[in-house]
Amino acid sequence: MNALDAYGARLLDSVPLAADPVAQELAVGAIAAFVDAAGRVETAVATVDPLLRRLGTHHSRLGTRPQEFALAFAIIHQVAQDGLPLALPSGTSPGRGVRRSVSEYVAALAAGATAALVRAHARSAAGGYDREALRRALFGPPSEESRDLVAVADELDGLPQVQVLVAAGGRPELAGRAVLPEVMRTVPGVICGPDRAALAVRSGTAAKRLIALARRRRRAGTQIVVGEPTSWRDAPTSLALARRAAELLSGGRVRDDRVVVPFADLAKALHLAADVHLRELLIRHHLAPLLDLPPTRRLTLGTTLLRWLERGQGGVRFEEMQELRLLFGDRLDPAADLEPLAVTLRLALPRWTGGR
Repeated sequence: MNALDAYGARLLDSVPLAADPVAQELAVGAIAAFVDAAGRVETAVATVDPLLRRLGTHHSRLGTRPQEFALAFAIIHQVAQDGLPLALPSGTSPGRGVRRSVSEYVAALAAGATAALVRAHARSAAGGYDREALRRALFGPPSEESRDLVAVADELDGLPQVQVLVAAGGRPELAGRAVLPEVMRTVPGVICGPDRAALAVRSGTAAKRLIALARRRRRAGTQIVVGEPTSWRDAPTSLALARRAAELLSGGRVRDDRVVVPFADLAKALHLAADVHLRELLIRHHLAPLLDLPPTRRLTLGTTLLRWLERGQGGVRFEEMQELRLLFGDRLDPAADLEPLAVTLRLALPRWTGGR
């Protein structure tokens, strides 16, 4: 066990929240962030900010009071100071600067987690997140509430799937100026972006009604790109891809004469026009089930999936395809459009082979 591991183990064994998995993740992440930031408190706190928001929300559900958080972090501060010699090379004593930075860091962590706890208590009393928090989470500008919402993934995962609709100019002279018709933006249940060029609506019947309305109420020269159904957690990625597809339509790089254009129909053109940023968005969008796997397993399953997409069942291990079907669900249904998945894998596998 190296010095930092010993320090982290002592911290986890000693803090009052040691049995809490969110607190454990924060303790490990906080130590790593502090080391990576070379002791710069503000940088390290920004790195673990989502974990602080998760911890506060989690303990709000458990009924933890701010006073209890204060006591817990006071103990953490003492343990962090007492254990500092473990984190330094043998025979080295922590100087005043190091001790001061650790004190400031723990105080900042306590402040962030306690603020999240207080906000979560207030939200619970008011009935949960409102539509404004959802709008800011997707379209910005971000607020404390919307950042909480994004950081606490299970809050988003409990919401119904959504689809995004983005206006495209249809003609180059309208690029950057296309907006969605007001009659669409004001439909009950719609969450609209501040530029009036994009909105989110619940997937299913609500989205179908809005798309039918778009076909009837087309603004002159305006087309609409419709994103695929997605979770709220993945909605920002879907929005970014739909915006990029709308840019291709507006700039004349892709031609489609329909009023409403499904994003899936533009996916191939989008892949061919992919820059580095767009490539990352495509990988997150199409291959999200693989991204949390260990690198070796991710590469193995990604290779298997591409082989299956290109050649069919022959030569593919049954156990690996079973695992892939569990990960991707009906996205691997033979009736689904599998080409975007195959094209994205061809973009991702060389990076994964190189360990990225």
